[in-house]
Amino acid sequence: MARLPKVFVGGTVAVASTSRYTAPTYVPTNLVSLIRQVHVSNPGAAGSFSMALGASDVTDTRKYDNFPIAGSAVYDAYVYWPLTSGQQIFVSGSPTLQLGFHITGDENVL
Repeated sequence: MARLPKVFVGGTVAVASTSRYTAPTYVPTNLVSLIRQVHVSNPGAAGSFSMALGASDVTDTRKYDNFPIAGSAVYDAYVYWPLTSGQQIFVSGSPTLQLGFHITGDENVL
């Protein structure tokens, strides 16, 4: 099995929830996307962010729901979240923030 490092999301986050990555769909499915790190930087005032995995951004698919982040702070989480074929990563932030998101992991070829 080949393991390919991947940056799923990079850059700043919009206020409105937007899809930033969609897991590849292959027939037969021979690729598994795996999120391993969520890194959020906030150079401004305190606020919050949300992140969801799934077909849409609804409360029950959110890994982070209005998660607070202090001003001038960095948040790191080391996780193990597989994405199934076609699942998406949605991210959003507080209206006044310029959050930097960096979500990394692996794509595993089975």
